[in-house]
Amino acid sequence: MIESWKSGKVVTHEKINTIADGIGVRIPVVQALDDMKGLVHQGLLVNEDTLIRAMQLIRLHAGVLVEPSAAVGLAAMLENPDLFTNKTVALVLTGSNLTEEQIQKWF
Repeated sequence: MIESWKSGKVVTHEKINTIADGIGVRIPVVQALDDMKGLVHQGLLVNEDTLIRAMQLIRLHAGVLVEPSAAVGLAAMLENPDLFTNKTVALVLTGSNLTEEQIQKWF
């Protein structure tokens, strides 16, 4: 999605490889890209190790078990602290769509 947004044209992928499968976009929706124009000013990609760390921190400090897609906001903050310093930030934590195997592996 970020590739399409940055290039201004639909960029598709036959396959994507991410643990954040809830937000992994192989084929962007054209209307969604149009909706982003003028509204979205920046997009950040995060490392999957940071994503797992963010999931663990959310569980530790909030007592909530979230899936990788739900932790990307915190992961972005961890990797880009200068963008968020002295700013009010809200994170929406949704989704605990995890398998037992994923829980055992990441937590």
